[in-house]
Amino acid sequence: MPDCSVLNVLTDAAGLLGDPTQDQFDGPFLTPYYGTAFRSLTRLMQKWGLPRIQREAFITLAANTDILYPSQIASDFGEPTVVWERGVGASVAINAVAPVGGLTTIQVNTSSPHGLTGTPEVFASGVGGVPAANGRWFADVVNPTTINLRGSIFSGSYTSGGTISSSSEKFVPMTEVEAILAGNTLSGTLGTWAWQDQALHFIGATAARQLWIPYLNSGAPPPSGNIGIDDARDFLAYATAAYAAPTQDMATRRAELLVDSFGPTKQADGSGGLLRDLVLPMLNQKNRLQKRSGRFGARSVDPARRIFV
Repeated sequence: MPDCSVLNVLTDAAGLLGDPTQDQFDGPFLTPYYGTAFRSLTRLMQKWGLPRIQREAFITLAANTDILYPSQIASDFGEPTVVWERGVGASVAINAVAPVGGLTTIQVNTSSPHGLTGTPEVFASGVGGVPAANGRWFADVVNPTTINLRGSIFSGSYTSGGTISSSSEKFVPMTEVEAILAGNTLSGTLGTWAWQDQALHFIGATAARQLWIPYLNSGAPPPSGNIGIDDARDFLAYATAAYAAPTQDMATRRAELLVDSFGPTKQADGSGGLLRDLVLPMLNQKNRLQKRSGRFGARSVDPARRIFV
């Protein structure tokens, strides 16, 4: 089974609780319990030394800016693996975001003509209330002020803000260094980056730059979009339903769901249930790959690039 979305998990959990239309067990109600289920999975993955979840973020770094904190990048940001940059192209303000196509695809309306044609690559940022809209997308142009974001899944409720931008440049990799020192002269590009004191540091640039940042998950559950763990849908749905069941005096159903999720012990220790079915193959694969290549070691700076700038 491939990766799944947060929406998939919440919908399945409601169905397991006898509420497929989510009249009672809707997304906002189930989300805290999904978070508990996600953390029980990632804690076991960490205990067993399994690879951390890899995700990616896209963000615009303003001109003359030399630092980014994790909270500015993503709610589940742990640490970066690489950083890419490119110039910022034309941008236009967003004035509405809504679902279309069976209430799944995100449709964006702009306050003035966006000037896009065909199926352009676009970059959305600062969208309030619909965090799933933010990031890099290929878009379908509906009319001069409307685009649909291909492959997107709508969640939330639009509040305000946001921009859509495009760029004729390609992303280029930046060089990781051990530290960024003061006194550097700024240019039109960033060039280098360093992960220092739990923040991303740069020399800075004289113009805004778009950043593409693949990163390791901190262990926090993603609030929307894809989960990032293949085959996790069944476990997360059952565990979410199990944690939510006591709130509605469903003791018998809770016990059943806990056994399905964790096995007879009802503990998130990997000894049974859907949790064991999910993580045991990961452990076996990790052991095979370690024997072959030593993969999954800790992230480190290439010794050849341990320099200060």
